[in-house]
Amino acid sequence: MAILRYILPILAATLLTGCYEDFSPEIDTRPVLCLNSLITAGEPIEVKVSHTWMFNDEKGKSNHEVTDASITILANERIVGSDYLP
Repeated sequence: MAILRYILPILAATLLTGCYEDFSPEIDTRPVLCLNSLITAGEPIEVKVSHTWMFNDEKGKSNHEVTDASITILANERIVGSDYLP
């Protein structure tokens, strides 16, 4: 029984340790436009346009919203206005 008193802490110590490594993927990081939309029946359509960024970018905490985007809504193959309710 005395051996169990030593095995459990050693086992717990090996299971609870880990390694830390910085993750920097080697991918193309040019910003691209991202369109997010919420369409709910009977309510105006909500659309937000932003651009992507790397999670570890220094500018990651700033606002990435695109305010000068032009969005056209098509419903049944016709262009509708911003007051359109689905």
